[in-house]
Amino acid sequence: MLLSVSAVSIPAFAQEEGAGFENFLLSSPSIVSPSQHYQVTAGRFEALAGLLSGSYEVKPGGTEIDLEGQSLAAAYHQALGQMVLGADIHYDTSKQEGGGFDLEGSETAIRPSLAFAISPIFSLGASINIFSGEDDYPTGSESYNYNTFTVGGTLHQGPWEASLALSTANEDDDKSSANAPQTIIVHGRYKVLPVLALGLRYDQADYPGIEQPTQTLETETSYSLILESAVSDNSRVEVAFRSFSNSSGIDGSDLTQIFLSGGFDLAPNMELGAQLQFVSGESDTSESSITGYALTFAMIN
Repeated sequence: MLLSVSAVSIPAFAQEEGAGFENFLLSSPSIVSPSQHYQVTAGRFEALAGLLSGSYEVKPGGTEIDLEGQSLAAAYHQALGQMVLGADIHYDTSKQEGGGFDLEGSETAIRPSLAFAISPIFSLGASINIFSGEDDYPTGSESYNYNTFTVGGTLHQGPWEASLALSTANEDDDKSSANAPQTIIVHGRYKVLPVLALGLRYDQADYPGIEQPTQTLETETSYSLILESAVSDNSRVEVAFRSFSNSSGIDGSDLTQIFLSGGFDLAPNMELGAQLQFVSGESDTSESSITGYALTFAMIN
């Protein structure tokens, strides 16, 4: 499995007038559907650079595997009347080493997207998710390519927003890295104060729908509590607490993630952000601990 800083959704912000909510579209945990790109009312460029490091201990022998990874990502979205057209690209690398185990991987993901405002309070969105990558083992390398699709809808009015998103699955009997479960995400948030929004998110990944000849997989579920706050006129923070059950479809594998993010305006249309995440997990066969760091940049034109 390829490790990714951006894939675990470290949040940040990019403020824009005229929208009830404003987020860093590349990685905010509050962004679950391309229909939420209704936020964009002009043009928006975003970039992210991140690192992660950590380890996991294999039970019962106690063998420790070291983990490290890097992520680069960029996106551009442009409002065109009732539509928002956009695309983002992510490039991630990872390395796992220790106890005679050695795996390196890289993956590129490209996601063209479209959001369309059906009415002032309802938008639809869709994206094509194009993946390609390579895993390098001591015995050789394996490359893979696959596509999935995401569709979603968002209701939004004043201080509240509700979104639903569905992503299709991909199954490959020969290449494990090309397997992706069907996922459903439900998200809602409400501004309890003009400077504070509270959000809840539920994810479900249908791993049993991916046939694995050597392993029986379970449905992964996760619950998230997300807080977004404007500390001042030119600075913002976002915090997310996420809890996963049957992580990656492994029965009894529990995972906890904590995301911290802060951003401040370098200029009225430009923002710089810093992000931090902590991930800890435990299952019958291993314990893991990962820390991730990232810098973000957003510009509105």
